[in-house]
Amino acid sequence: MLNLSEYSLLLGADSACAALAIRIHMRDEGLKWQLPLAFAVSDGLGSFLGPIARAGQSFGPNVAQTITLTAYVVAIGTLLIIPKWPPGKHAAWLRRMIVLIGIPVLLSTDNFFAAKAFPPGGTLGIVAAMTAISSYVMSFLGLAVGNAMRMHVGRFGWRALASVVLFAIAWVIG
Repeated sequence: MLNLSEYSLLLGADSACAALAIRIHMRDEGLKWQLPLAFAVSDGLGSFLGPIARAGQSFGPNVAQTITLTAYVVAIGTLLIIPKWPPGKHAAWLRRMIVLIGIPVLLSTDNFFAAKAFPPGGTLGIVAAMTAISSYVMSFLGLAVGNAMRMHVGRFGWRALASVVLFAIAWVIG
């Protein structure tokens, strides 16, 4: 059984991978602080609301895994489609909202269904707060690494492949 810090790191690892993949595709400097905060809020709420809703017990493990995998696939597809949108003020706003709201919410499904793996000795509020902090820190680090990678991975095909691999790793970890 995982202890509280290991549990939090595990549930925050997908935020690091996703932030890295997002940063490879987007140059927006506003994401530097907003994206980690979005992941922290989404993962913290998922960790808090999942046990309250008894989501892990209400659905079988196969259903929960299928829902989580579907959410990750939708997030990958969205991330690969939005860089190809035509430029414009409205498209840029929609792209930011999807990246700052849609993808973090989709990736918080693992936290929502992880109530079965709740670590011993951790209260609901402490686990949610620790997961939020872990997601914030790890996504901030993911953005930094993604920024360095974006400079070296120039072609869309390589960026797409890197994003798919990162989201696959995030799903396996989460």
